[in-house]
Amino acid sequence: MPEARLATAADQPAVSALFVDAGWQEYPADEVWVLCESADVVGVMTLIDVAPSLVFIEAVIVTRDLRRQGMATEMLSKVLASRTSTWRLECREELVSLYEPCGFRVMDAVPDAVRAHVPERTDRIQQFMRRG
Repeated sequence: MPEARLATAADQPAVSALFVDAGWQEYPADEVWVLCESADVVGVMTLIDVAPSLVFIEAVIVTRDLRRQGMATEMLSKVLASRTSTWRLECREELVSLYEPCGFRVMDAVPDAVRAHVPERTDRIQQFMRRG
């Protein structure tokens, strides 16, 4: 069973490799979680504290060969259970169904505090979601 835990300095090379593999730029985060299977880091989730009790999930990445096997949901569940907060995220339209089972719902309006962390996209539809 995979284990989700706060990242350590020793995890940084694996975290950076996951961002590179996903084609994403790695940004500073307030909290970084990793998902480990045996001793290998197979997923990463980065969080930004937008306001007291408001957390923005900046990234959820799972290594390519383990995608669509419930790893992201496992990591999300453990991280969400780690604190009582209101959660926000932005995702591609086709990933809405990944987040809905974890209690996220598409938002009609995006708070400025959240929008400040997410650049406007013209290459795809942006779906903002909330939980709590």
